[in-house]
Amino acid sequence: MISALYLKKRDMMSPLSKKKNERLGGRLAFVREKGYKVDEGPTIVLLPDMLKGILHEVGIDDSSLDLLQLDPLYTIQYQDGTSYTKYSDALRQLDEIRRVFPKEDQGFLRFMEEMTDRFQEGQQAFLEKKSFHEKRTFFTKANMKILMKLKAYRTVQSALKKYFSDERLRDAYALQTLYVGETRMKHRLFIRLCPIVSTRMESTI
Repeated sequence: MISALYLKKRDMMSPLSKKKNERLGGRLAFVREKGYKVDEGPTIVLLPDMLKGILHEVGIDDSSLDLLQLDPLYTIQYQDGTSYTKYSDALRQLDEIRRVFPKEDQGFLRFMEEMTDRFQEGQQAFLEKKSFHEKRTFFTKANMKILMKLKAYRTVQSALKKYFSDERLRDAYALQTLYVGETRMKHRLFIRLCPIVSTRMESTI
């Protein structure tokens, strides 16, 4: 869909077809079931500004978008009966940390500060690049220097131990490893570049 929009912007017509679905849309497609509207193309890379930038490039006005901030995001239920709610608002999240894990608030503040800095640097170097279509375009000296600086070779498990002593809280901030079929004990820290690491998330509805 995005490719077709770019081609249209250049006055190049492109026919669209979709297998096994009567509605076009790709990541923007959705289904309705029993009063609910469910996205067919969810992604762990939830960056409203980047999405707006792409649509702006192809001539779609921001006013046609309806972005709603989700808050709270979801609640995690642990086997011991503890419940922990994720919020998009950092102050509400800090209050929740102090309510459920009262000894972990300072670690959470360090986590947010350091991971925000790491993500911003990683975003500029990797997520905002147009394409890494060949190995040599990714494995450059500059990129390797950034990855070493971000310590992307560490596992998520070892990284989270720096901030949280409670294993339940480490689990709460390692959920994104499940999206790529790994566990926090094995997956490398590169996945932390995904903005889901931050509690400041938005979703398009």
